[in-house]
Amino acid sequence: MVEFELGSALLSGFLATVAMSMMMAVARTTGMTRMPAMPLVVGSMFTRDRRRAAGLGLVVHYVVMGAGVFGSLYALRYVALDDTTWWLGVAFGAAHGVVVGAVALPMLAKFHPRIRHQVAPVSDGGDGLWISSPGFFGVRWGAMTPMGVVVGHALFGVVSALVYGWLT
Repeated sequence: MVEFELGSALLSGFLATVAMSMMMAVARTTGMTRMPAMPLVVGSMFTRDRRRAAGLGLVVHYVVMGAGVFGSLYALRYVALDDTTWWLGVAFGAAHGVVVGAVALPMLAKFHPRIRHQVAPVSDGGDGLWISSPGFFGVRWGAMTPMGVVVGHALFGVVSALVYGWLT
């Protein structure tokens, strides 16, 4: 029987966030996407200074959201279904990616103070850091970004399921 263990949920969420972030970094490096690093996107909600945004974003993205919020939510799903198989992680993660792509990314331009319509994914102007509006499924960040959003979240799900199952 799968039981909820907060420490295991936090660690599995953190490691899953690391795996997803590494995959997205490779996609950026190889030119598959122009999606900015999520810590920069998240941190720039709080400051227009690039260095501060990156530092704050690391904490919020990896610790608060990745480990705390999503690590716990995924673990609670595994507990509810009494299962931590990899394919369940893929299903949860892919569904999560679809919601992010169809709902969260298009909404960013509405509430994020440093997002505007521009050509460059990230720019530093005289008035600080600016990030381009991602659009539906992040298509403005590149044609491969929608697939990366779904596959990245599916990877998050696989890693969280396997790590949580191994730890519990």
